[in-house]
Amino acid sequence: AVVVTVQDDGRGVSPEILPRVFEPHFSTHTSGSGLGLAISRRLVEEWGGSIRLTSEPGAGALVTITMRRGTHPPE
Repeated sequence: AVVVTVQDDGRGVSPEILPRVFEPHFSTHTSGSGLGLAISRRLVEEWGGSIRLTSEPGAGALVTITMRRGTHPPE
């Protein structure tokens, strides 16, 4: 598998809303559509992978994307 991780040092995500972050139209902001993470999850899963977000309030968030290693056709 190939694993890609992205970490930030922002304010983090509270444990109460963490289970909802991949729901369509869910947002903690007054602007935006709330579709970014929902679309990301759908695409990653359609490609045979998985996406996970972990966070600690005040300590940022970590997104982990795991994809199956592909096979390339002979040249």
